[in-house]
Amino acid sequence: DGALRDALSIFDRLATFCQRNITMAKAAEVLNVLDYEQYLNMASLCFDNKISEALVSLDEIIRRGFSPHIFIGGMGNHFRDLMMSQHPQTLLLIEASEHTKQRFREESARWTPQQLVDAVEICNHADINYKSSKNPRLTVEIALMQLCSLTAAGESALKKKSS
Repeated sequence: DGALRDALSIFDRLATFCQRNITMAKAAEVLNVLDYEQYLNMASLCFDNKISEALVSLDEIIRRGFSPHIFIGGMGNHFRDLMMSQHPQTLLLIEASEHTKQRFREESARWTPQQLVDAVEICNHADINYKSSKNPRLTVEIALMQLCSLTAAGESALKKKSS
C-alpha cells in the first residue's frame, strides 16, 4: 500500500508541474534527479578535454543540491554502461530504454575500451576515498580533471611519437 501511495503521489506531482505533458527531462527536473542526459553531456565534455566546462557543470549540479559523492558514483556507473554498450553481448546488462542504449552506443564509439576502464577506475577511486578525504569536493574535482585528461593523454602520446 505504501509503495503504491508513494508512486501515485509522485505521479500526481509530475502531472501537476508538467501540466499533464510529462517528459523525461521535465520529470528529472521536478523530481530533482540526475538523468542519463546529464551524464552523457559530462562524458562528452570529458572526451573533448573541456576541464573548465566540466568543473562548471559539476558546480551547477552541486548547486542544485546533489552530493558530489552521488555524482561521482553515477559517473562511474555511466562509464561502466558505456563500456557495456561497446559489445552486443554486454548491452543486455544495461538497465535503460532502447533509445538510451542507442545513445550509449553512439557515445561509447568515441572511447577506446582502455579509456573506459580507466574512467571507471578513476570514478571508483574517488568514490572510495570520498568519505575519508578532508576536502571531498576536491577529490571529485580531481577525478573529473583526470577524466577530462584521458583522451588528451593519448593525443600527447601520439604527438610525441610523430615528432
